Amino acid sequence: MTRMYNFIYRDTNESVQKGDTIVKIGYYFNEGTFAQSSVFDITEGVFYVDDLTAHNIPDGVREELKTFAERYHLDEWNKIPVDEPTDPDSTANYAWRLVFVTESGNTCSYYGGLGYTDPKGSYDAMSELTAMIETI
Repeated sequence: MTRMYNFIYRDTNESVQKGDTIVKIGYYFNEGTFAQSSVFDITEGVFYVDDLTAHNIPDGVREELKTFAERYHLDEWNKIPVDEPTDPDSTANYAWRLVFVTESGNTCSYYGGLGYTDPKGSYDAMSELTAMIETI
């Protein structure tokens, strides 16, 4: 299981470039009361959620995942998010990571959450992946 999910938690210097083909998406989302890790293997047509059970990705969803980088303009996302002051008395926890493996073999990681100004569209991107997991 460590091998399956480990790439999600490593920072990289690479970023998604315009025209890159995404072959795998790693996803970590912690909304404070619930944390989830998922891997979408677009090439194999399967996804995993918090374990090693493979779930098939329907063809229509697979096509949507193939256009994920283009639709969310990942080539415009800041590699390192901008720090944003937070309420020091807050006990909230909100964090996310998205990691993309491209056809050329590059691993491109992005993160954000509480204390950061997230890239434009990152919340919608996370929401789409969450919805896919819930509906597949």
